[in-house]
Amino acid sequence: MPVPLLWSARLGRELLAKEDAKVERAKRRAKVHRCYQYDRLESYQEYTSSGRRRLESLEAAMRYLFAKGGVKLGYMQKRLVDVVIIAMLHKMFGADLVSNLKYLHKKYLIDELNDTVAIIFPRRSGKTEGSAIMIALIAVSQPHGNCIMYNLTATQAKEFLASVIKHLDVFKDSEEFGWTEVKRDVRQLIEIRARKYDTCNSVKSYPSALKGDAKIDWSDCEGPCRRRQRQRNCRGTKRLTAATLTHSPTT
Repeated sequence: MPVPLLWSARLGRELLAKEDAKVERAKRRAKVHRCYQYDRLESYQEYTSSGRRRLESLEAAMRYLFAKGGVKLGYMQKRLVDVVIIAMLHKMFGADLVSNLKYLHKKYLIDELNDTVAIIFPRRSGKTEGSAIMIALIAVSQPHGNCIMYNLTATQAKEFLASVIKHLDVFKDSEEFGWTEVKRDVRQLIEIRARKYDTCNSVKSYPSALKGDAKIDWSDCEGPCRRRQRQRNCRGTKRLTAATLTHSPTT
């Protein structure tokens, strides 16, 4: 039996009204927690670039060391670590550096990048320990993370390497950043196979003097008052030019 035209039209309106009511109820139930405005969404290649993975790996290793090793950085040590990481961005990102400049500028608030830095650090501010922490992080979290450190004397070189090994031992049982020892010379180097990228990474610590103690005269880098005081204290002794190495005579 055919449905009258009037009934079919009324039935259609009722169905549409029910659908509209369902849509309105769904809108009322939905809650917008936060709105974002994007000028430009990152591409998949930028988001998954090898540089970002290496940077995230370094940050994850740092969090692990802080949590498991009980390491805490002072103010000057934090600045040292930040400067070293920024200097490493060239090597981390490589060809992907240009496409990630906006991301890096937002993350580190930097206007320029350099792959080499010179740092004048105050005495007794933790520069040796901060450097040892940074080298340990690079060794366990970066592919081919090889590091070389030059010290004034052989004793300092040995002590610095021992400090690096102390921080490396924290990672030894880590599922992500674990490592196995390949070669060790407690006086100069340690070579490990890092689990993260399955590469052999080496840490070497050498003395800068061939024999005896090495001394550097930084008098020309000091202020005039400090320089005059040092000259009065050293009156009658041979003065050295700035940043020259001398060896003590051997018997």
